[in-house]
Amino acid sequence: MRRFRCRSRPPTAAPVKHEVVTGDDRGGIAVSGSRLFYSGDTSTGRFDLQSSWASPSVAPSTP
Repeated sequence: MRRFRCRSRPPTAAPVKHEVVTGDDRGGIAVSGSRLFYSGDTSTGRFDLQSSWASPSVAPSTP
């Protein structure tokens, strides 16, 4: 497994509320060239890196 580390962020960076899409914070993060995937208690959310808007959940999380 490779580590993901943010070395810098642009001045326009802002936090994103994900709880409506993913549930509480619990899971992992995956990043592609254009999207960020975050797994919470109830589902995995897909977020566009350019706009920070969440798409509907990708899949329900399993215990």
